[in-house]
Amino acid sequence: MVPRWPSPTKALRELSRGARMVKVGGAGAGWRFLREEVLGNGWLRLTEGGGGDPESARVVCNLCGWAGSRFASHVAPGYLDKNAFCPRCKAYARHRGCAWLLAERLGDELDAVATRGGRRLLFAPEAGLRNLLESRVGALEGVDIDGGRAGVDIVADAQDLPLADGSVELVVSFHVLEHVPDDARALAEIARVLTPTGRLLLCAPMTFEREATQEFGEARADLNDHWREYGTDLRERLLAAGLDGPSYRFSHELPADEFRRLALVDEELFWVGRRA
Repeated sequence: MVPRWPSPTKALRELSRGARMVKVGGAGAGWRFLREEVLGNGWLRLTEGGGGDPESARVVCNLCGWAGSRFASHVAPGYLDKNAFCPRCKAYARHRGCAWLLAERLGDELDAVATRGGRRLLFAPEAGLRNLLESRVGALEGVDIDGGRAGVDIVADAQDLPLADGSVELVVSFHVLEHVPDDARALAEIARVLTPTGRLLLCAPMTFEREATQEFGEARADLNDHWREYGTDLRERLLAAGLDGPSYRFSHELPADEFRRLALVDEELFWVGRRA
């Protein structure tokens, strides 16, 4: 069944009441929202582009230090994500949550990675995330199926990595696994290339309201080409690939005031390696 999305008027009303993300439909809705949000984001950059006082600002980016009344909104076909990315460094909520966890929970682990040999891979490389991680663990190699993407060093499919067994010390995968047709195959490939001490740093969109992952059977154009929406059984999928280790849920790890100041959405960061 095709979901019935709210009208643009209703969606704007929901946003004014504080909704983080709404789906929109109706004739011309995408263009209307694009116009509104481009203007809104443009006004934000014009009036607050230089940043404000972190002590009094409503939101703060912990990657670049920008502070202001809100983050910029992300517009995509069918939905609007409010308060999403930093207007200065383009860091999204997942990057801000990751930065906090790397500093507060995984510092010793990252220091250990930095001292070991082995390759370090970043799937679907994003500049902000790359800079954050390279400052802790050294140079990363960008991996993507699209060789035209910026920052790509290895053109490869995550389901078939052209790398030797046990040759990789770190794999970083942020919001990639949901785009892979066969995620079990991709996870098995990651497990294959990891060294015995290697780690996978993984974050994927998921709901905590449902255990079972919802498989769509295709890349859904209306959901940014996602093949699935993960439930809490994502850990079971990792275990099935022979990967195990701790995970950190943003809402459980961060103090409530810090969660709000970073404008996070609730996600879970997995730090897993090959089971002995």
